[in-house]
Amino acid sequence: MSVFMVVKDTNICKRISENKKISNILASISGCSFGIYLIHMIVKYYYVQILHINTAVWHFRTFGVIAIYVISLIIKKVQILKKIVP
Repeated sequence: MSVFMVVKDTNICKRISENKKISNILASISGCSFGIYLIHMIVKYYYVQILHINTAVWHFRTFGVIAIYVISLIIKKVQILKKIVP
């Protein structure tokens, strides 16, 4: 709730909505959220297995989450799964 209040009070939303390029990027990312939700656990499994990462450490919980989200977004945008699974 505090993040919402900071965003609301600093008028970040107004600035973002005025910038069409950023607004389009955010709309594109938000359109992929359900697909990311569906594949993020698979991405996390292979990310941890390949890099041999302990998921309990703070840097995985901070930066690993961002990396998994970005990897999932790339997979969703490139539509690799459509080519693999009909």
